[in-house]
Amino acid sequence: MKRFYALAFFLLVIVTVPKAQNQYWNYQSQNYVTNPTSAVSIVHSNGYVYFFQQDIINGALSVSEIDPISMLPTGINKGLSIPDLTLEGGFEDMNGDFVLYGYRNNGNSSLFPFYMVIDQYIPSASIYYFENTNINGRFVRGCSGYDAYNDPVYVFVMDNGKLFVAEPQSQNANYIATQGLGYPYQDISWDDTHQQFIATGTAPAPSAQYSPGPFVEMLQADLLAASLNSNDVLNATSQYSVHNQTILDGAEFQTLHVQIDDGHLLLYHDLRRDLGDVVWLTLVKEYYNNYHNVVRSSTFEYPAHKLFALDMIYDDINNRLNLLTELMYCDESAMPQQLAQVDPYTLTGMNVIQLDGGYGVNTPCPSEANPNIYVYGTMLDMNRLSFNYHNPCGPVLISGVVNAATSILTETCDVTASACDVPLVVTDNNTNPVIFPYYSQPTAPNPILMTDISTGFYNDYISAGIVCLDPDVCSNQRSNQSKRTQSMDTPTKPEVTVLDNRGLICNGFNGKTTVCLYDMAGRMIWSTSTVNEVQNTFPTLKGMYMLMAMDDFGNQAVCKVLIP
Repeated sequence: MKRFYALAFFLLVIVTVPKAQNQYWNYQSQNYVTNPTSAVSIVHSNGYVYFFQQDIINGALSVSEIDPISMLPTGINKGLSIPDLTLEGGFEDMNGDFVLYGYRNNGNSSLFPFYMVIDQYIPSASIYYFENTNINGRFVRGCSGYDAYNDPVYVFVMDNGKLFVAEPQSQNANYIATQGLGYPYQDISWDDTHQQFIATGTAPAPSAQYSPGPFVEMLQADLLAASLNSNDVLNATSQYSVHNQTILDGAEFQTLHVQIDDGHLLLYHDLRRDLGDVVWLTLVKEYYNNYHNVVRSSTFEYPAHKLFALDMIYDDINNRLNLLTELMYCDESAMPQQLAQVDPYTLTGMNVIQLDGGYGVNTPCPSEANPNIYVYGTMLDMNRLSFNYHNPCGPVLISGVVNAATSILTETCDVTASACDVPLVVTDNNTNPVIFPYYSQPTAPNPILMTDISTGFYNDYISAGIVCLDPDVCSNQRSNQSKRTQSMDTPTKPEVTVLDNRGLICNGFNGKTTVCLYDMAGRMIWSTSTVNEVQNTFPTLKGMYMLMAMDDFGNQAVCKVLIP
């Protein structure tokens, strides 16, 4: 996907307020989504972030266009009624269209996998909705790419470990591909450099002295050959598995991957020790051919069983691997979610935060290294990461819901600077894995028809609120290190006090402070310069607005203003 740095810079000039290190945004759809059960964010190449919410009560899907710098809605919001959907993820395809996927619950314990293609022109968008009632399951991961004839193709991972291959907007070429040896697939991506799909899963240990490890397959799609029953729908060009001798206990056998550059692939796999679950990261060079080799491998021990990996994404602006996980403690009373960041090349010094610490519990597991460790968690339900490359800070976005009632979009630049979350200490060690040859061809495909429903969106209205705002800003937007030190020494937390909805006073800032007033469409309609404890008066306006204040050292505060 092309990166429009010029557009990002243009937006940065227009909206002068820099991004916070970590903040939680709540977008409430007024007409369609009042009790969201799932949410997905997609950063589009047109320069905007799109936030999709699905409602549990009225079966509505809402999409909102969001400015990537201010994170305020632009006013382009649409609603659509399709009941009983749960969103698992989404991506922008090769045509610039949006693709959402997940499952639908028909009410009698059957889950039907679905995907929908939404036209990229949201103001006049139409959708193509595909549902398969012959399969009981979910689409849990997906991506778009090309087949051997340069025709577009989608590949989805199902929760049973099979791959589903689809020709976009067509019922005529959909296939289920199962792996020959029966080991489940767990992740899929498109490698645009080498024009192949990367598929990963978990392979059993080759012998007693090794642990189960990730397998990697480079796959080429051939829809034409598959339709003629002369070949498989997916053909492997390179296959191998990676195993280590350091940790012998398997955990949930999860495997994820992310392409770091044209020559390196980073593999995630989970393992278990007596004192807790372990994140195992391995960097593989020349992953795409038969000359692959391990460059570096490290393990990071978390202070609890069980650890579930939800998603992984690479931030090439700040050179950080971002890993979203969820911990389940022994009595399953706490399931806090974490965001971890680590250098993907050195694989050292992983920093971890527990997202939005809302309550605390003592770990109930007697096998913990420290039984008195304090664990935080909320009812956050987030499962996908996206990377906001339109923002110079390079924040990672996490979308989801809280208590099946509030939609949340979290943006984080640097977890070490987060004031919204709670640090979690992990220990790291080096390991020496071994690569083994791995031979397995997917079995012959089974063509499966899907139902095609074409429909369109309706106008919707949305409001934005901030659940948690971190006043610190990202380091690459600071002018120099001395300003950063001064900012950290500011004794009072910066805040803006609204006076009878007609004026404001700033406190806790450092020197000159710029104040900007935005309408709910994200347009800046008024700004002024001030200093602490000086009263300022709003212009003659009426309605709901977002007020942002920032000094020259990056201190920032945000609040809502209702002018009657």
